[in-house]
Amino acid sequence: MPHNARIGWPLLLALLFVWIGCRDASTTSPDHGSTTARPDLATPTRYDFTLHLGTSADPTYIQGGGTIWAPCDTSGRGLPIGLHFDPPGPMTLRLDDRPISDSLRFIVAFPTAPCEPTDGLLASPIPVRWAGSAGDGLQIGNGAGKPTWTADHWPDRARTYLPVADHPSRASQWRFTIAAPSGYTVIASPSPDPDDNRAGATQTPDLRRTPRFDFPAKAVAWVAAPLVRVLDAGRIQAFASEQDAVAFARTVASAADVVRWMEAQIGPLPVDSLHIVRADTRFGGMENAGLIVLSGTPTGREAELLLAHEIAHQWFGTAASELLWRDLWLSEGAATWWAIRYGESRWGVEWADARRVGWGRGDVGKPADSTAHPTDLLADSYALGAARLEVLAREIGEEAMLRTMRQLARPDAHGARPVLSSKRLRRIAEEESGRVLAEVVSGW
Repeated sequence: MPHNARIGWPLLLALLFVWIGCRDASTTSPDHGSTTARPDLATPTRYDFTLHLGTSADPTYIQGGGTIWAPCDTSGRGLPIGLHFDPPGPMTLRLDDRPISDSLRFIVAFPTAPCEPTDGLLASPIPVRWAGSAGDGLQIGNGAGKPTWTADHWPDRARTYLPVADHPSRASQWRFTIAAPSGYTVIASPSPDPDDNRAGATQTPDLRRTPRFDFPAKAVAWVAAPLVRVLDAGRIQAFASEQDAVAFARTVASAADVVRWMEAQIGPLPVDSLHIVRADTRFGGMENAGLIVLSGTPTGREAELLLAHEIAHQWFGTAASELLWRDLWLSEGAATWWAIRYGESRWGVEWADARRVGWGRGDVGKPADSTAHPTDLLADSYALGAARLEVLAREIGEEAMLRTMRQLARPDAHGARPVLSSKRLRRIAEEESGRVLAEVVSGW
């Protein structure tokens, strides 16, 4: 998560391999075009995307293609899926080589291609191609006179250049092939090793290498830029431009220690590798799955706390994501709560208590505005969420609270992907403490 800081008339096209149902984007649901408002729609099983980055005249120009895999039912028939696609200007989109109107912002795709095994599941492939100028879900920067590209999807900006189910509760598997200029390093979340693209070859970082969790679009990222490695701690590595290398090495010096502390408290890191990159993001820090992006080079305690916050998000906000945006307080609050606990282990109780004082200034029982955009909820989510968790911890005790937080980040007994919601937090806390907590969590 960040630190700092349309559906109307139907149109059905019968195609050979896929039917596309489209809706007018003239209205917006309380969850901002969320596919959760359409329980009849499934979530894509996987995205296989190839991206060609920029032209000599326009670095924002993106050519994309690949396959979107729709899940299949028990009879072997592909299920309809919902896709958001909302670039800022004209961008062509073709599904099964049929054009989709650029006035549409939400597309319902009905796959008819035969289902086939993929990653142990049956799925129906839907070919896709698109081209045009990307929106701000893809940050275009400048590194030593060369363009750089950073995927910056939170909260719902992947749709500004990718056709995806863009909601925190909609998680899928991802594979990117990035065609970057010669001499660029390409890193995607989460990939075991970045590709030093000296020969101009493409990289295929495969998110299926992290089988424990699928990820929502908001938590997936990639970076293409001239980068050098500034930290090599096995599964934890960091990269920056040559210009920022020395400063950023100081910023990330404690990263391995922070990860070890968090794992001792919560459990194994939910990604196989963690890369931390100095690159462009709209926020000071962004906790993408296995790929943390920092826009600055802080030092000292500020750097450690920022790392602790973003690393905690690997469990809370990334592996376990919000059920609805009104649950943003729980992911931001958890990351803040854990960061201060890390700071307490480093600098003492007095230091931590001085920072907890500010948490109680708001109304912890005040419910979030379910119609608000997540960026409008963000400012209050850090302290409010951390204050709620601290109230809960003092009510049920240290050990029960730690068990609750660990369970919150884990799949359920059936292996379902964990979600963050007030209801689930209460259920787990009541199970772990043996208490009825209705009055404690009222309004959350």
